[in-house]
Amino acid sequence: MKDNISDSRNRKVYNLVLLAAVNQKITANREYLYSENIDDSCGYSNNPIYQDQSSTRRITRNEEYSLDRLKVNKRLLDNYKNLKSNWNGYRGEPINNVIIKKVESLIINLEFQPKLFPTGRGTIQMEYYLDDKSLIEIEVFEDEFFLYKEENGSEYEVSIKDNQTLQEMIFNFYAR
Repeated sequence: MKDNISDSRNRKVYNLVLLAAVNQKITANREYLYSENIDDSCGYSNNPIYQDQSSTRRITRNEEYSLDRLKVNKRLLDNYKNLKSNWNGYRGEPINNVIIKKVESLIINLEFQPKLFPTGRGTIQMEYYLDDKSLIEIEVFEDEFFLYKEENGSEYEVSIKDNQTLQEMIFNFYAR
C-alpha cells in the first residue's frame, strides 16, 4: 500500500493513520509489559488501587501510566505539526503550535494517557474510555478545554480554563 502513495501529503496522512493504528494496538496489548500482580519488596503492585473518598476501583494494566503511550502521543503531536490546510480532504484546518504545546505540556503530567486525534477545526481531541462504556472527550483549544463526559447514562459538558482542574477530573474519572 505504501508503494502506491505518490505525493508527500498523502504519505504524511498515511503515517498519521499508521501511528493511530499503532496507538490502538499498544493500548489493547499491555500484557507483555507486566507479570500478573507481582508485589516488589516495597509493597507496590503492578495493579495499583486508586482511592478517593467515595469509592475504590482497581485500575487495569492498560489504564496505568505508560511511557510507551506517552512516546506514541508525542510522536502523534509531532506529526500533527505537519498537517496543512485541507489535510483530511474536508477543509480541515492545520493544528496551531500553541495547541500542540498545550497538549504536550498536559500529557507529560497525566497519570493516564489519552488517545489523541486531530480535528477538522484545528484542535486536538483527547479521549478516555472505560469498559463500562463511560467516556471523557476533551477538545483542546488555545485558551480552554471543552470536556464532554458520559458516565452511568448521564452526560456532562463543561469548559475548563486550567490544567490542574482538568487533571483532577481525569483522575477522578478513573478513581471512581
